[in-house]
Amino acid sequence: MASQTADATEKGEPLARYQQSWATVNSLLKQGKSWSGHERHCAYLNTGGKGRMVDISAVSGLHYADDGRGMAATDWDGDGDLDLWLTNRTAPAVRFLRNDVSRQDNEHWIAFRLVGEHCARDAIGARVTVRVSSDPKPRVQTLRAGDGFISQSSKWMHFGLKGHRDVSRVSVLWPGGQTEVFEGVGAGKRFILRQGTGAATAVPSRNPLDWNRARAETEPEQEASGIRLVSYSRPPFPLQTLTDFGGKAFLLGEPGNRLRLVNLWGSWCPACRRELTGLVKAERELTEAGIDVVGVCVDAVSENSALADGGSARSLAHRLKLPFDLVWADDSTLNSCEAVQRTLLEDQSALPLPTSFLLDEHGRVVVIYRGEVAVAQVLADAALARLPAPRWLSAASPLPGRRGMTPNPIDPIQVALKMYEGEYSKETRGYVRQLIEIVEGKREGHEVSDRVGLHYFMGTLLEDAGNPERALMAYRFVLKVDPGHSNANRN
Repeated sequence: MASQTADATEKGEPLARYQQSWATVNSLLKQGKSWSGHERHCAYLNTGGKGRMVDISAVSGLHYADDGRGMAATDWDGDGDLDLWLTNRTAPAVRFLRNDVSRQDNEHWIAFRLVGEHCARDAIGARVTVRVSSDPKPRVQTLRAGDGFISQSSKWMHFGLKGHRDVSRVSVLWPGGQTEVFEGVGAGKRFILRQGTGAATAVPSRNPLDWNRARAETEPEQEASGIRLVSYSRPPFPLQTLTDFGGKAFLLGEPGNRLRLVNLWGSWCPACRRELTGLVKAERELTEAGIDVVGVCVDAVSENSALADGGSARSLAHRLKLPFDLVWADDSTLNSCEAVQRTLLEDQSALPLPTSFLLDEHGRVVVIYRGEVAVAQVLADAALARLPAPRWLSAASPLPGRRGMTPNPIDPIQVALKMYEGEYSKETRGYVRQLIEIVEGKREGHEVSDRVGLHYFMGTLLEDAGNPERALMAYRFVLKVDPGHSNANRN
């Protein structure tokens, strides 16, 4: 391998080019591209008799052109048939497929959860046999600890009874060789089979979709069709000095004593006009909730010369009687907002219009709204912005549940690295400088930042910008704090 690398270098194909190629490939994947070549998923039905299989991909609804990886089966909606969770290498990262084939009052199934007492508690390797009076053929399943690539189906053992309801006998061959018969079972129910008891314990039906319905009843009605991302990490929004519609300087993202909704809009965008109209109607409610709206118009950076002069935007603002601060976006604004959303989202697609950022009093990103957002949702999220840090994770999690560990929030330097990756040199230096001020001033959020890493990164940025004197100052500061920092010593 070493000789091959040396040969490649001599031929003018350095290892860096190979690494750059992979970086480009990964970037394309994050933009929604795929390895699959749009090959559709396949599903086959075993019709019985000499292993005959029939392709039912299309009629089953499973023939998505996803770059699929894992698949897990579980009766997620509690209706007696198995639903599927799929994971993909590209978007959508997770796809839920609910099985709607079953009729109402379906009882042609039975499910078990095994609990080992004299073997491992999960009873992996146990074999369950179900017999029905009207069918001489037994139904047999073995409990396994993994049934697919990077996926694990539910440990509930689900048996389809194919029209039969008369379950006559259920037996378990436990790991270790003991066979046990369980009494008290019946079709259309779930049971716990505990080793050594001989009696099945019925489990009340639990429907996770009931939780979704209850949640929908307590959450505000979302008439808009955007995507809402609650941020667990809460990076500082990049500070930018812009010009308002009156020609005065305006500092976007400045901390204060109120929340801010930074709304990116364009005069030509129908969704933007609908959203602005809703914000105007709810001005009083937003003010009472402690939310200030800042409308950031992107017309000035439009490639359409008819829009770039701002006439259309001013006309729209006058017609809608926009009552909040209005400023002009520049290329730096869009680059910075792009970096923030690409840091918090695996999806690396371009920033859509409209897009809004809800900021807390410290200027940190609490929620990102891609597309239209209902005012009721923004008002509800005002409470999220004021939650203490330990509760951010629960607010940002899409589903409830227990956690084995608490993840670390993303270091805000990742936003700067995303800017650097996009070759936004000016924005990168400005954001790193902003983070250094937060850290050195011990302001809100400084605990999640790497002080030494920020100063070192600033040194490399200054060196790239052709300012060796200031770069040396940054490296010397790093070495004062961490004398063993090898990169700062070398630089």
